[in-house]
Amino acid sequence: MAQIKGMMITQVCMLMTLYEDGQKKAADYVLQKTGKHYEDLEPNEFYDVEILNEALRIYSEYSPTRDRVYITHGMKVYPLLKQHVGFPPHLKTPLDFLLFEA
Repeated sequence: MAQIKGMMITQVCMLMTLYEDGQKKAADYVLQKTGKHYEDLEPNEFYDVEILNEALRIYSEYSPTRDRVYITHGMKVYPLLKQHVGFPPHLKTPLDFLLFEA
């Protein structure tokens, strides 16, 4: 099964701050699957991507923008990775990033 870093799951749960019921539902799911609260997940440890998918599904269920939550989360992925992991200094343009990812 595919895996994702804990920082991504934590970020999605934190984005739900305005939707307390949804955030609690997602937190309970993360706790059930990992044994940890979403804030206690290790940022660079890998977890089953199913957890992220369910957190995003819950977020879209409670958000008035529905499927736009996937775009909101996606726009925060690179800044989050840059903050926690960093990028090679030679990456300057969007094309550089695309080539690096490929």
